[in-house]
Amino acid sequence: MKKKLLLVGNGMAGVYCIEQLMKLNADMYEITIIGSDPHPPYNRIRMTSSNLGKLSEQEKEWNPYSSYTWYQEHEITLYAGHQVVHIDYAAKKVQTDKGEHFVYDILILATGSLPFMLPMPGVDKVGVIGFRDIRNLKTMLETSPIFRKAVVIGGGMLGLEAAKELMDLKLDVTVVHEHSHLMNRQLDAAAGDLLQKDLEEQGITFQLNKKCVSITGRRRAEGVRFHDGEELQADLVVMAVGIKPNVGFVRNSPLAVHRGILINDYMETSMPDVYALGECAEHRGTTYGMEAPLFEQGMLLARRLAGVDSIPYTGSVTSARINIYGVDMFSAGVISEAPGIRVVQRLDEKNRVYKKVLIQGRRVIGAVLYKDIADSTRLYQLILTGEDIGTWEDDMFFRECYNRMNLI
Repeated sequence: MKKKLLLVGNGMAGVYCIEQLMKLNADMYEITIIGSDPHPPYNRIRMTSSNLGKLSEQEKEWNPYSSYTWYQEHEITLYAGHQVVHIDYAAKKVQTDKGEHFVYDILILATGSLPFMLPMPGVDKVGVIGFRDIRNLKTMLETSPIFRKAVVIGGGMLGLEAAKELMDLKLDVTVVHEHSHLMNRQLDAAAGDLLQKDLEEQGITFQLNKKCVSITGRRRAEGVRFHDGEELQADLVVMAVGIKPNVGFVRNSPLAVHRGILINDYMETSMPDVYALGECAEHRGTTYGMEAPLFEQGMLLARRLAGVDSIPYTGSVTSARINIYGVDMFSAGVISEAPGIRVVQRLDEKNRVYKKVLIQGRRVIGAVLYKDIADSTRLYQLILTGEDIGTWEDDMFFRECYNRMNLI
């Protein structure tokens, strides 16, 4: 008799885990998935209008479960548009907001994250939205004809994606970022400055080193006010300042929760037969919001549930391979200089191509590439494995990487 496996969360991390589990042992579990969104999973990390049904062939290949057909073909029961409101860990039962009850042998929690809305006066006004799911994107598309000026708060990857969508909708867009350069979590200052120049040429205005303290206007948003008293007019304010684990439904339960649901090196939570992974999970004090860690966790848990030997999860090397506005970027590991770290940098100012490799001892510990990311795979493997590179000046890979650019 098959065990009952219940997945709460119909997003990338959880469904990828199920997909890998089916490949390893398709006959072991009777699988049910509960998802709060009323549609199949999509990439929230790269959220653009393609999520509204304009999927390219490449995106369909990456995300085979972008339609309900995949669930039917694998005999998976999907309850879309349901929110879990209670879990009885002793009885192994789950209840949703629509009155449905489910029994499980194995429970996986993969509820993802929610947009972080800055706690400032005016955040509840009409015309202030987050940017994290299809509902936010639909709001932007449906209301764009009545808007003229938009402010995006947040100059990270999601904020720049939001700015692109708004530009495509013919709005005048200003991105406000409280740091000194764009995408400061993924890029160093040099790469961030190159990105800013490229995006300014495409029509986006930037306000850096600016902290928003309130949304102006009466009932609806009319602009933002900064910490220095300056104001900027806007009739649409989009917050894309970060995410927080979606754990409210288990916050007051026996399950151990800190910032996210606490998990060990095998994705196990504090309750028996309950696992967690993805953006809702916290491992060794860290929560992850990029794709690679979610897939690494999903594969490890799939192998464990299939009874296949697996090594413990010790954390992920943070990396990002991104294309924004047609510009390719890559970063991984350590991106900032520090004592004891040797930095190799090359810049082609004319074409705005930039490379930076960080070396500690005889190992590569980080890299930032802008526009030319041909070396990204090799660099990531070196960072991931900690391979001894010997004397890097004598290594053919580094010699080619070194000679490709002009000295800064």
